[in-house]
Amino acid sequence: MPQFYYHGTSQSSLEKIAQNNLQPSEPNTVSGVWPEYKGDLEDTDDEDEFREEHPEAFEARLYVAHTLAIAAEYAGWSGLGAVLRMDRDKVSWEDESAGDGMDSAYTSESVPASNLEILTASGWMALTGFLDLQKNGTAPECYLKENKPLQSLRDTFRELRGMSPSP
Repeated sequence: MPQFYYHGTSQSSLEKIAQNNLQPSEPNTVSGVWPEYKGDLEDTDDEDEFREEHPEAFEARLYVAHTLAIAAEYAGWSGLGAVLRMDRDKVSWEDESAGDGMDSAYTSESVPASNLEILTASGWMALTGFLDLQKNGTAPECYLKENKPLQSLRDTFRELRGMSPSP
């Protein structure tokens, strides 16, 4: 098991995360349930009964990746991206595997901001410390700039994906 789990987000969310912790969210699907419950919901005649029998199908979840490379793929879906990491032992997690090497985990708990680090061009640093530096204009750049890894980290991500370093 990895020591850390990783979460891709947008830079515009960092202040909110620092103030309110990294929070789980409701299923963002057409059916309103997590994908593994969609078929069961479609097969039922009584949605209220299904809700009573499977409350976990509707619960808020926070997903994280087992690897930095996978989390990086999810960073910056809305604006400039950032990658956070957290010690996996600070929260209870349910592991999930799609069988395609994109292993993840989820929890219904929030992750305290004090347990989060952000990847910067200078390495990992506490999220709250990064935001303090950002306020006075001395923070290092986040790992993503214009939705692409900073050049100093590009080869690291290529290597994590099993690719050769760029020329």
